[in-house]
Amino acid sequence: MKKYLLLLFLCQSTILHAQSPPFDKLWDIRFGGTLDDIITGFEQLPDSTFFLAGSSISGISGDKTEDNRDTSYNSSDFWILKAAANGPKLWDKTYGGTGSE
Repeated sequence: MKKYLLLLFLCQSTILHAQSPPFDKLWDIRFGGTLDDIITGFEQLPDSTFFLAGSSISGISGDKTEDNRDTSYNSSDFWILKAAANGPKLWDKTYGGTGSE
C-alpha cells in the first residue's frame, strides 16, 4: 500500500509541476563581499522593491558597506539589504555581536 501511495504522490507531483507556469527571471545581480555571503530569504515588498536577508563573513568589500562585528575567521553576522525593483542595491545593514549569529 505504501508503494502505491508513493507512486501516486510522485505522479501527482510530476503532473502539477508540468502544469506550473514558467519562471520569469526579473534580474540577475550578485550581492556581497569577497568572502561567503548567503541570502537565505527574500520578500518582494508592496512598492516592488525586494528585502533580502542572510548571513555574511565578509568585511567591507564588493558592495557590502559594513564590517562584521567580530573579525574572527568564519564568524558570521546577520546581513540584510534592500534592492530596487530592477535589481540594484539600495542599502545594506549588518547586525551581530561577538561570535557567529
